[in-house]
Amino acid sequence: MCFGRGSRHLLSVMLTFFTAASVLAQAAGPLRTSAGDCGTVLGPDDIAQVLENARAGLYDGADLAAVEFWYIPISMHVVRRSNGSGGIAESRLLTALNDLNAAFSPAGMVFYRAHPTRYIDSDSFYFDIDTMEEIDALRQTDVVAGTVNLYFTQNLAVDGSGLCGISSFTFSAVQGIVLANGCTGLSDNHSTVPHEVGHYFDLLHTHETGFGAECVNGSNCGTAGDLVCDTPADPGLSNRVDGDCDYTGSDLDPCENAPYSPQTWNLMSYSTKECRNSFTGEQCSRALATNVNLRPELMRIAAPSNQSTFVDGGFPDGGTGTAFFPYDTVGEGVQAAASGGCLIIGSDTYPPALTINKRLTLLASRGPVRLGG
Repeated sequence: MCFGRGSRHLLSVMLTFFTAASVLAQAAGPLRTSAGDCGTVLGPDDIAQVLENARAGLYDGADLAAVEFWYIPISMHVVRRSNGSGGIAESRLLTALNDLNAAFSPAGMVFYRAHPTRYIDSDSFYFDIDTMEEIDALRQTDVVAGTVNLYFTQNLAVDGSGLCGISSFTFSAVQGIVLANGCTGLSDNHSTVPHEVGHYFDLLHTHETGFGAECVNGSNCGTAGDLVCDTPADPGLSNRVDGDCDYTGSDLDPCENAPYSPQTWNLMSYSTKECRNSFTGEQCSRALATNVNLRPELMRIAAPSNQSTFVDGGFPDGGTGTAFFPYDTVGEGVQAAASGGCLIIGSDTYPPALTINKRLTLLASRGPVRLGG
C-alpha cells in the first residue's frame, strides 16, 4: 500500500485462495535474503530521458483522490525446461499478483491477468540467463502486446551476480520484466515483484545517485536522489537494516554531515525484503502519471468504481468473476454483477444472445467484444 494514504478496497481483487488443480510442479530456486540484487539501473542516456520527462510534466498531475481505478493487463510467462518440467508454481504466481495489487491499489492501479499462464519451454532460458543479451532475448519471446510482460525463470544473473529481478523503464529499448523463481511469491518475500513493476512505471531506487546525492534536509529532493520528495535521503540499505527493520548505518550526508533516517519499509529501497511493504503517496502519484502518460501500449480500462466483475472466454469454466479467475460466459458475469457495477469483458465472441436487466457499465478489455454470437 502507499504509506499514509487511505486504502482502497478492491472487490474481488485480493484473492486469497486457489484450487488444488492449479498448483503446478515447482523446482525451487535458492532463496535470496538481501534486496540488493535488482538489475535495474540508470545509464547516462536514461538519466537524460528521466529529466526530460520530468521537465515535460509527465510524472506530475496524478490526483490520487480523484482517479478511477485503472485495470492494467499483465501476461505471466513461466520458463520451464525443454521437456516441460519445472517452472514456478501457479500458487506462487497468484501470491505475487496479490502482492502487486496490495502495493499499487492506493494509486488506483489494479493488475489483472489478460489470459492464463503462458509457458516457454527452453533449457537455455531456464538454466543460463546470465547476460543482458540473454535477458533481452527472453524479454522478446512470446511478447503479448498491450500487456505488462513478466517472465519467471529458474536462474537469473548478470556478469556472475545473481539477480532477483530486472525491469525496463518506459524509455528502455527492450521492454518487459524478468524475475527469479527464488524471489517470487514467498512468505518472506512479498516485495520483489512490486519493486520491479515500480521500475516499469519509472519509479527509481530511493538511494539513486545519478542526479546527485540527496540532502537529509530535503532541500534538493526534487532534483537529486529519486526525485521524489516524500522519500527521505537514503544512503543505500543493503546489510544496514536489522531484524526489527531499523536502520543500522552511521553514514552522514554530503550536504550538512547530517545522519540519515531512511524509510526501511519503502518498496523501492534496498532494505531487507521482509521489511519492504509500501510506496509513498508521491511514488503512487508518479507511477499513476507514468501509467497514463507514458504507457500507451497498455490497453488500460478506467473503471467507474471498484464494483467490477470480470469475464474472459479464454479462461476455463469454473471462474469466480475476479481479475484472476474470470467467468467464461457473459451470462455468468451479468448474473453475478451488482447493479450499478462494471462488467469487464475480454476480447472474444460470446454466444448466445442474452438480456441485461440491471444497470451495468460494460467495458471491453484488450480488443473488440461481440455479444450474441
